[in-house]
Amino acid sequence: MDILKKLIVVLILVNTVLNAQKIYELPLNSEGNIIKLGVVNSSDVDMENIRVSAVEYPEWIKFGNDWQSLDVIKAGERSLASFIFDVTSQAPLNTEEKIKFIVSSNKGMLWQKEIKIVTELPKEFSLEQNYPNPFNPETTISYQLPEDSKVTIKIFDILGKEVHTLISENQAAGIHKQIWNASNFASGLYVYQLIAESVSGEQKVFRKKMMLVK
Repeated sequence: MDILKKLIVVLILVNTVLNAQKIYELPLNSEGNIIKLGVVNSSDVDMENIRVSAVEYPEWIKFGNDWQSLDVIKAGERSLASFIFDVTSQAPLNTEEKIKFIVSSNKGMLWQKEIKIVTELPKEFSLEQNYPNPFNPETTISYQLPEDSKVTIKIFDILGKEVHTLISENQAAGIHKQIWNASNFASGLYVYQLIAESVSGEQKVFRKKMMLVK
């Protein structure tokens, strides 16, 4: 699973009030989480100018846009409203919060939906495939840390020679990304290596290949 798009929720809004029972886990310091709300027109006439809005949510939730407009939902049909958001590193851990959505139409109809959420640290060390790949000249390397760690990312050529140290520093637990600008390097296959050494002494080593094409 793409750690930068961890939450994908599909909810159906019908009747007047629905109370969410499930608590959705959000990864700390993550980007591109998605909520998809399905709005059902259960009447026998078309609905027009529907607005779906996130009206209550924690300040550490950063929506790209906290409202969506649905022009027409035909009688008996459903339309989706998608919301993309980030979770900042300031989010409290293991604290239940909620996101409240309101749906309204030009006929004065109104629905609401609350989603229970909780922010948690990643459960394991991992290194994602760089994106884009192949690339020219920049690519992003993403990884997750379940605890504070000393992080070193190095780049090697296909012969195993170290050509660049991208980062070497202490980092907090969470989801991180680094951008490598390879403008000064020749086209070819490279290997990027992540070494994460936690405060508990555990050390994890990951390697993946990437292709620079100029």
